[in-house]
Amino acid sequence: MTADRQATPDGAPPGARPPRRRRRGRVALLLLALGLLLLPALAAGALYVRLGGTPLALPGPIADRIEARLDAAMAANRVEIGTIEISRPEGTVELGLTLRDLRLSDPDGAPRAAFPALSVELSTAALLQGRVHPLRVDLAGAGLRLARDASGQIDLALIAGGAASELSLAETLARLDTMFASPAFAELEGVTGTGLQLVMEDAMTGQVMRVREARMRLERKDGVLSLSLGGALEGSRAATLDIALTRDAGTGTANLGFAFSGVAARDVATIGPALAWVDLMRAPISGFLGGALMEDGSVGDLRVSLDIGPGQLRVDGAETPLGFDRVAAALRYDATSGRITFDSLALSAPQLGFDATGHADASPDGSRYTAQFRLSDITLAPGELFPAPLSLDGGALDLRLTLAPRLEIEIGQAALFDDGLALSAHGRLWGTEAGLALSLDASLPEAGAAQVLAYWPEAAIPATRTWLARNLPAARLHGVDVAVRAAPGQAPEVALDLDFTEAELVALAALPPITGAAGYVSLVGPRLVLRLDEGQIAAPGGAAVALDGSTMTVANTRVPGPEAELDLVVAGELTDLLTLLQAPPVRLMQGSAMTPARIGTGAAEMHATIVTRLMRQEGMGDTRFEVAGTVRGFASDTLVPGRSLAAEALQVAVTPEAVRISGRASFDGVPVTGSWSRPLGPGAAPAARVEARTGLTRERLADLGLPLPAWLMSGQAEAALVLDLPDGAAPVLQVTSDLSGAALALPPLGWRLTQGQTGRLDAVIRLGPAPEVTRLALEAGGLTLEGRVSLRPGGGFDRLTADRFRLGRWLDVTGALIGRGGGRPPAVEVTGGTLDLRGAAPAGRGGGGAGAGVPITATLDRLQVTEGIALTALLAELTTDGGLSGQFRARVNGEAPITGTLVATEAGPAVRIRAEDGGAVLRSAGVFRSAYGGAMELVLRATGAEGTYDGTLSIDSPRLRDAPAMAELLNLISVVGLLEQLSEEGINLGTVDARFRITPTQLILQEGVAFGASLGVSMDGTYALATRQLDMAGVISPLNAVNSLFGAIFSPRREGLFGFAYRLTGPSDNPQVAVNPLSILTPGVFREIFRRPPPNLD
Repeated sequence: MTADRQATPDGAPPGARPPRRRRRGRVALLLLALGLLLLPALAAGALYVRLGGTPLALPGPIADRIEARLDAAMAANRVEIGTIEISRPEGTVELGLTLRDLRLSDPDGAPRAAFPALSVELSTAALLQGRVHPLRVDLAGAGLRLARDASGQIDLALIAGGAASELSLAETLARLDTMFASPAFAELEGVTGTGLQLVMEDAMTGQVMRVREARMRLERKDGVLSLSLGGALEGSRAATLDIALTRDAGTGTANLGFAFSGVAARDVATIGPALAWVDLMRAPISGFLGGALMEDGSVGDLRVSLDIGPGQLRVDGAETPLGFDRVAAALRYDATSGRITFDSLALSAPQLGFDATGHADASPDGSRYTAQFRLSDITLAPGELFPAPLSLDGGALDLRLTLAPRLEIEIGQAALFDDGLALSAHGRLWGTEAGLALSLDASLPEAGAAQVLAYWPEAAIPATRTWLARNLPAARLHGVDVAVRAAPGQAPEVALDLDFTEAELVALAALPPITGAAGYVSLVGPRLVLRLDEGQIAAPGGAAVALDGSTMTVANTRVPGPEAELDLVVAGELTDLLTLLQAPPVRLMQGSAMTPARIGTGAAEMHATIVTRLMRQEGMGDTRFEVAGTVRGFASDTLVPGRSLAAEALQVAVTPEAVRISGRASFDGVPVTGSWSRPLGPGAAPAARVEARTGLTRERLADLGLPLPAWLMSGQAEAALVLDLPDGAAPVLQVTSDLSGAALALPPLGWRLTQGQTGRLDAVIRLGPAPEVTRLALEAGGLTLEGRVSLRPGGGFDRLTADRFRLGRWLDVTGALIGRGGGRPPAVEVTGGTLDLRGAAPAGRGGGGAGAGVPITATLDRLQVTEGIALTALLAELTTDGGLSGQFRARVNGEAPITGTLVATEAGPAVRIRAEDGGAVLRSAGVFRSAYGGAMELVLRATGAEGTYDGTLSIDSPRLRDAPAMAELLNLISVVGLLEQLSEEGINLGTVDARFRITPTQLILQEGVAFGASLGVSMDGTYALATRQLDMAGVISPLNAVNSLFGAIFSPRREGLFGFAYRLTGPSDNPQVAVNPLSILTPGVFREIFRRPPPNLD
């Protein structure tokens, strides 16, 4: 290129002609001049065009010169530049500089900013004038650090890492403002940055946040310097942060503003005391924070708006976080006083919403707040807590919130107001090593039950709330106090106290509601107590029953179907009370024919204890109950069908096993003291029972269905009554008495029981339209009676059947008393048994007559007359008219038939007995076993001594045959013909007459005479009935027809003139015979010398 530019010495081209060369030389000279003039422009143009391509590095001197210019413009900072490149961005006319490795430092050399590359668009006009005036500055990939030190001062360093100079943010802004105010930056529109790395460090919390691909803009307009930074936070998908810093050059004040979106609550809580409380939330937060920047770099007063959520309120130790949709707050923070003023605070949660205003005084470190809020527009949405939407007028809250070292919320006072309702509360929630603890007390002066339940969260004490909602649907509540205590790892302890009036209370689901109720409810832990001071319950179809003073206790409300104990004090009509007990769970008399109306009426005052489970049960389930009390003015015509029962006062007791009514009453006019009872429950007998005691008189027995003759009973004896009342069957009455105080008599039998004596009476009476005594047992004074009595339709004695009638040792029979009506005594019918006359009482000895005569028809198996003499198969038709008398027939000792007549005497009964075969009678009686034939008549008369009778005997023409004793006697006196007769047809004894006495032990023969043609015999002596021993003596007179003619003259005993005296001793079937032969020589009266005197009956 140097050879091409070489010119000729004269300046013309080689080979040119001179003239022409001169002309051309002038032209060349002109062009040269023009070239010299256009060369800078061409060079500048070429450079301008060149700069539209790749940047051009400026030479060192030029770069140094530019650096010096910038350093001079930055009065408070020193500028150092690595290299400078110049370029013209495509599509622009302005030139730009790219400053690489630009560093700013304090005058003392401390770094303040470092930029890998800084692009500056310069003013072309200023450049043409020789000045460097930036129009726009752009940062790319630079690092910025916004830091807060431990004292709370904030600093902005335009350097990614390493140590920066310790300047406050206010000083940094002041320096930037001073720099921008210099003439060199007069045309600067602003500084922008993209792709920056913003690091925010908080020495107070140790937190570090980074903003990736941050953007920045710095500008100054109208004397106000503005710096904005923003970008997306690292570690979050949607969180963004925008920071605005301003400084007013006129006032020198600086302000700081943060706009954020989707930032974690914990990150926002680190800003300062005004926002530390949001650390309780786990939710994204959007909002704005603005405040004054103090000269020392700290933040002064703040203005904050927050939009939080959706998220949860989480407290360490709480099992379940509280979810919310949105929390919006607008607040102001006074840095001097530490007071946060909430201009608005709004919560929107799935089940709760409210607006609030108030203030909170924050501690300098933001760990404690003392706050007061006023709430409005409180809404409670339906859901888990409330079944229906609610809206409250407002409320107030005073609290102290402590965040460190452990969470603690102290509620000094909380109040809710709505439509006359005023709820106040205070309490404390605090954290422990094991978890959260709670102490809360709330009170409500007065409210309606429905209103309280509407505001009572369903999840708070759910079992109690459910019970009150179901069982106290309408009431006026007073003094409602609630206390909650909760400790980590333990079930919450809840206490609830409230009084209620004007209430409708449902104690048990199956019962009608209690109306007009007043009382209180107390819940301490799981134990619920309901006290009813006033209240009444209407029985179905009846009147109201008062329940004043009743209580209900549920020992454990936390278990499903808890057991409840009802302690009821009941006053009302007995029928109504029992009707209520018929309802579940008691189900009194279920499945029984017995009904409350059948029991009776009266004013009842009862105490009932019912233990049951509050759940649906089959039958009685686990229900247990006891009812006890008093019924006054009791009356019933149906408790005992057909009988009236009345009492001034009775005691009533009811258990699952039985219902029992006891006391003093009148039973069909009979005063009784006892009880009525009826078994209850599955398998119980379908019958009721009355057990009582009464004074037993003849009149009262008649009232009870046991009429007795007037002569039978007098006086009064205590008796026990047992009346069984089976369903569908006639009642059965049992009467038992020891008869003490009563006098009984059977005059016909000579029997009497005095009032001082005792015995036993047992009677079983089937009552009803046709009463009947199915069993009658009497044992007293030696008398035993077992039988039954039937009554006539409509009343009155019909028949007493005695299955056994025993009197002493002498009467043991069966038979009957048969009513004859008309006030007449009953007839007597003896159908069997035995009668021993040896012990019979004489008629009249009983001490009274029987009045009108009593007919007696007797069939006796045995009538014992004496020892060894009895009448069997006795049939008698007797009467007591004037004493026991009548006709009879029988057999002697079961053999010889006889007939007889019985008459009454003053000393006792007298009997006349006749027989066709007197010998057979004597043989059957064991008196004389060798007598045969002969018509006999025997008369026995009572002497008044027990078992003792005087008698006479006469037999016409009996024969003596096969008599060993007589044979021996005849043999001794050598009467051969008579012996032959004795062994053949027998000796005709002619007429036999005897006088004797029978005692219980012996027969005393005073005089016995047999007066026959061939033989005459006289006899006297004794015969032992038990041992059959004879001791007889007499005279036997042979040839009696002749002998007796002279004997009548000389013998006082109708003996012959001549006779043999004899004696019989020993057993009757083989006696010893002794004859005095000399007696034949002593006729008549002189024989008395040789014989003993006869027995003296006196």
